[in-house]
Amino acid sequence: MTLTAGFVLASSSLAAPEVNPACVRGSWVANTAEAQRLVRRLLPPALNMRVQRGALSATFVDGKLVYGGYSLVFVAGGGANEIAIKSTVDIIAKAPYRVSGNRLVLGSGKYKLHYLNVVVSLNGSSKVSRRPPDVAVTSPGGSVPFTCSGGTLRWKVPLPLGSSGTWLTFQRDRS
Repeated sequence: MTLTAGFVLASSSLAAPEVNPACVRGSWVANTAEAQRLVRRLLPPALNMRVQRGALSATFVDGKLVYGGYSLVFVAGGGANEIAIKSTVDIIAKAPYRVSGNRLVLGSGKYKLHYLNVVVSLNGSSKVSRRPPDVAVTSPGGSVPFTCSGGTLRWKVPLPLGSSGTWLTFQRDRS
């Protein structure tokens, strides 16, 4: 099972004056449903991959964005006489950022996918699979639109291969 790398950083221009609204600072979280929305856009439907457990986070501090999720549990397949795959992964991206108007301007960054474990099951019999190697990618910068209101931040997370991205909703982290 391989996840497509490079979903965090991309898009268009880097111009315009710098503005740093208070809402694009600090820590934000997106629930499992938002993580699933991202996975649906990243992976081919034939894989039937879904997020069983986990959330996404985005932290904006001192001009650096850290985005992704730790210990996300993905499942695929299942049912009678089917192969089921369950994997636990960390997906983390880091990049410099600034805000220009209603756009989040991202600099070149690093993306890393780390498999914690992979379990393959056939007819109820499970086997721990060899963990795939980590995937590390340098991503180009760009800019994406965002909106922010109170404790809600929505931004259009870029996707690989020229896709237009997908809007995800984050809530202010209160922990």
